[in-house]
Amino acid sequence: MHSHTVENLREPQNLVMGIFGYDESKILDPLGNTDVTTAEIDWVQVEDYDVNSKKFTWRWREDFNEFRDERWAKSNDKTLDSSNSTFHDSNAYV
Repeated sequence: MHSHTVENLREPQNLVMGIFGYDESKILDPLGNTDVTTAEIDWVQVEDYDVNSKKFTWRWREDFNEFRDERWAKSNDKTLDSSNSTFHDSNAYV
């Protein structure tokens, strides 16, 4: 389905997690949520994809038992043009 996209991913990628508030006139939440203010993420697992073998290889898993500065970064006072959200580092914690 997305094989062309995957084959062109040759550079290192970043994993970004966040909660975004969008103007309803620009985007609609498929679940009908209108006020999403928090999220709990239990774990994240990262794998590498080998185009030749068409298989994934486990790289690492984060269970969020502590905040790891070497793995994660917190944005502070960051706003995206298409979002009604501003990220504050004090809102990201384990």
